[in-house]
Amino acid sequence: MSRITDQLPAAVAATTVLRRRFAATAPVAWDPVTAAAELLRQLGHLAVCLLREDGALPASADDPQRVIADIGDELADIVLSAVSVAVLADTTPEPPACAEPVRNAAVVLLRLQLDCGDLAEAALCHTGARHTPTGTLPGIAAAAGAVLAGCDAFAAHRGLDLGAAFAAMVCDASRFLDLQGVPR
Repeated sequence: MSRITDQLPAAVAATTVLRRRFAATAPVAWDPVTAAAELLRQLGHLAVCLLREDGALPASADDPQRVIADIGDELADIVLSAVSVAVLADTTPEPPACAEPVRNAAVVLLRLQLDCGDLAEAALCHTGARHTPTGTLPGIAAAAGAVLAGCDAFAAHRGLDLGAAFAAMVCDASRFLDLQGVPR
Protein backbone atom coordinates (compact mmCIF):
# COMPACT_ATOMS: atom_id res chain seq x y z
CA MET A 1 0.00 0.00 0.00
CA SER A 2 1.44 3.34 -0.99
CA ARG A 3 0.76 6.53 0.91
CA ILE A 4 0.19 9.81 -0.92
CA THR A 5 2.37 11.67 1.58
CA ASP A 6 5.27 9.44 0.52
CA GLN A 7 4.69 10.51 -3.10
CA LEU A 8 4.16 14.20 -2.44
CA PRO A 9 6.53 15.65 -5.09
CA ALA A 10 4.94 13.49 -7.80
CA ALA A 11 1.43 14.37 -6.59
CA VAL A 12 2.23 18.09 -6.66
CA ALA A 13 3.74 17.80 -10.15
CA ALA A 14 0.74 15.87 -11.50
CA THR A 15 -1.69 18.30 -9.87
CA THR A 16 0.15 21.30 -11.32
CA VAL A 17 -0.17 19.84 -14.82
CA LEU A 18 -3.84 18.93 -14.34
CA ARG A 19 -4.65 22.38 -12.92
CA ARG A 20 -3.05 24.03 -15.98
CA ARG A 21 -4.93 21.74 -18.35
CA PHE A 22 -8.28 21.96 -16.55
CA ALA A 23 -7.98 25.77 -16.61
CA ALA A 24 -8.70 25.57 -20.34
CA THR A 25 -12.07 23.91 -19.65
CA ALA A 26 -13.25 26.00 -16.68
CA PRO A 27 -15.76 28.81 -17.23
CA VAL A 28 -13.89 30.96 -14.67
CA ALA A 29 -10.33 31.03 -13.41
CA TRP A 30 -9.79 28.98 -10.27
CA ASP A 31 -8.20 30.27 -7.09
CA PRO A 32 -7.60 28.56 -3.73
CA VAL A 33 -11.23 29.15 -2.67
CA THR A 34 -12.59 27.53 -5.84
CA ALA A 35 -10.36 24.52 -5.24
CA ALA A 36 -11.51 24.41 -1.60
CA ALA A 37 -15.14 24.36 -2.74
CA GLU A 38 -14.26 21.45 -5.04
CA LEU A 39 -12.56 19.75 -2.09
CA LEU A 40 -15.78 19.91 -0.10
CA ARG A 41 -17.76 18.60 -3.10
CA GLN A 42 -15.37 15.63 -3.32
CA LEU A 43 -15.73 15.01 0.42
CA GLY A 44 -19.47 14.82 -0.26
CA HIS A 45 -18.82 12.29 -3.02
CA LEU A 46 -16.88 10.17 -0.52
CA ALA A 47 -19.94 10.36 1.75
CA VAL A 48 -22.12 9.18 -1.15
CA CYS A 49 -19.89 6.11 -1.54
CA LEU A 50 -19.97 5.32 2.16
CA LEU A 51 -23.72 5.82 2.42
CA ARG A 52 -24.24 3.66 -0.68
CA GLU A 53 -22.03 0.95 0.82
CA ASP A 54 -24.08 1.03 4.03
CA GLY A 55 -27.41 1.01 2.19
CA ALA A 56 -28.25 4.43 3.60
CA LEU A 57 -27.93 6.63 0.50
CA PRO A 58 -30.97 8.91 0.21
CA ALA A 59 -32.87 8.55 -3.06
CA SER A 60 -32.22 12.23 -3.76
CA ALA A 61 -28.47 11.53 -3.92
CA ASP A 62 -28.74 8.44 -6.12
CA ASP A 63 -28.37 9.67 -9.70
CA PRO A 64 -28.26 6.75 -12.19
CA GLN A 65 -26.63 9.01 -14.78
CA ARG A 66 -23.83 9.91 -12.39
CA VAL A 67 -22.94 6.84 -10.37
CA ILE A 68 -20.52 7.70 -7.58
CA ALA A 69 -19.39 4.42 -6.05
CA ASP A 70 -15.57 4.16 -6.07
CA ILE A 71 -14.15 5.11 -2.67
CA GLY A 72 -10.55 5.06 -3.93
CA ASP A 73 -11.37 7.41 -6.81
CA GLU A 74 -13.21 9.84 -4.54
CA LEU A 75 -10.34 9.79 -2.05
CA ALA A 76 -7.95 10.52 -4.94
CA ASP A 77 -10.19 13.42 -5.97
CA ILE A 78 -9.92 14.79 -2.42
CA VAL A 79 -6.13 14.58 -2.73
CA LEU A 80 -6.23 16.41 -6.08
CA SER A 81 -8.44 19.14 -4.63
CA ALA A 82 -6.32 19.59 -1.49
CA VAL A 83 -3.10 19.78 -3.48
CA SER A 84 -4.86 22.16 -5.91
CA VAL A 85 -5.61 24.57 -3.06
CA ALA A 86 -1.90 24.62 -2.21
CA VAL A 87 -0.74 24.88 -5.83
CA LEU A 88 -3.12 27.77 -6.52
CA ALA A 89 -1.79 29.52 -3.40
CA ASP A 90 1.79 29.03 -4.64
CA THR A 91 2.74 26.69 -1.81
CA THR A 92 3.30 22.98 -1.22
CA PRO A 93 1.42 20.77 1.24
CA GLU A 94 3.35 20.06 4.43
CA PRO A 95 2.07 16.84 6.04
CA PRO A 96 2.48 16.57 9.81
CA ALA A 97 5.67 14.85 10.96
CA CYS A 98 3.74 12.23 12.92
CA ALA A 99 0.19 11.13 12.30
CA GLU A 100 -1.96 10.49 15.34
CA PRO A 101 -3.29 6.93 15.72
CA VAL A 102 -6.85 6.34 14.63
CA ARG A 103 -9.35 4.33 16.65
CA ASN A 104 -12.22 3.67 14.29
CA ALA A 105 -13.82 4.50 10.95
CA ALA A 106 -15.96 7.31 12.33
CA VAL A 107 -12.94 9.06 13.85
CA VAL A 108 -10.99 8.71 10.59
CA LEU A 109 -13.81 10.29 8.59
CA LEU A 110 -14.47 13.05 11.12
CA ARG A 111 -10.79 13.99 11.24
CA LEU A 112 -10.68 14.13 7.45
CA GLN A 113 -13.78 16.32 7.46
CA LEU A 114 -12.22 18.58 10.11
CA ASP A 115 -9.01 18.88 8.08
CA CYS A 116 -10.94 19.69 4.89
CA GLY A 117 -12.82 22.42 6.75
CA ASP A 118 -9.55 23.85 8.09
CA LEU A 119 -8.13 23.94 4.55
CA ALA A 120 -11.26 25.64 3.20
CA GLU A 121 -11.05 28.25 5.97
CA ALA A 122 -7.33 28.79 5.32
CA ALA A 123 -8.09 29.34 1.61
CA LEU A 124 -10.86 31.82 2.42
CA CYS A 125 -8.54 33.79 4.73
CA HIS A 126 -5.65 33.58 2.24
CA THR A 127 -7.71 35.22 -0.51
CA GLY A 128 -9.27 37.79 1.81
CA ALA A 129 -12.76 36.35 1.36
CA ARG A 130 -13.01 35.75 5.11
CA HIS A 131 -11.61 37.54 8.12
CA THR A 132 -8.87 35.75 10.01
CA PRO A 133 -10.48 34.26 13.10
CA THR A 134 -9.07 34.51 16.58
CA GLY A 135 -6.94 31.61 17.70
CA THR A 136 -4.43 29.68 15.69
CA LEU A 137 -5.44 28.84 12.13
CA PRO A 138 -3.17 26.55 10.12
CA GLY A 139 -1.82 28.03 6.91
CA ILE A 140 -2.65 26.47 3.56
CA ALA A 141 0.52 24.35 3.45
CA ALA A 142 -0.09 22.79 6.88
CA ALA A 143 -3.84 22.42 6.33
CA ALA A 144 -3.36 20.77 2.92
CA GLY A 145 -0.75 18.47 4.45
CA ALA A 146 -3.19 17.50 7.18
CA VAL A 147 -5.82 16.63 4.56
CA LEU A 148 -3.31 14.42 2.75
CA ALA A 149 -2.35 12.70 6.01
CA GLY A 150 -6.06 12.23 6.71
CA CYS A 151 -6.52 10.67 3.28
CA ASP A 152 -3.63 8.31 4.01
CA ALA A 153 -5.22 7.36 7.34
CA PHE A 154 -8.60 6.78 5.68
CA ALA A 155 -7.01 4.67 2.94
CA ALA A 156 -5.03 2.62 5.47
CA HIS A 157 -8.15 2.03 7.52
CA ARG A 158 -9.97 0.79 4.40
CA GLY A 159 -7.02 -1.19 3.00
CA LEU A 160 -6.77 1.05 -0.08
CA ASP A 161 -3.62 1.87 -2.03
CA LEU A 162 -4.03 5.64 -2.23
CA GLY A 163 -0.93 6.13 -4.38
CA ALA A 164 -2.33 3.74 -6.99
CA ALA A 165 -5.79 5.31 -6.80
CA PHE A 166 -4.30 8.77 -7.32
CA ALA A 167 -2.22 7.57 -10.29
CA ALA A 168 -5.33 5.99 -11.86
CA MET A 169 -7.31 9.20 -11.34
CA VAL A 170 -4.53 11.25 -12.97
CA CYS A 171 -4.60 8.90 -15.99
CA ASP A 172 -8.40 9.15 -16.24
CA ALA A 173 -8.31 12.95 -15.96
CA SER A 174 -5.55 13.19 -18.56
CA ARG A 175 -7.49 10.94 -20.93
CA PHE A 176 -10.61 13.12 -20.44
CA LEU A 177 -8.60 16.27 -21.19
CA ASP A 178 -7.03 14.62 -24.24
CA LEU A 179 -10.52 13.85 -25.57
CA GLN A 180 -11.45 17.51 -25.01
CA GLY A 181 -8.46 18.48 -27.17
CA VAL A 182 -6.65 20.24 -24.31
CA PRO A 183 -2.90 20.39 -25.06
CA ARG A 184 -0.55 18.58 -22.76
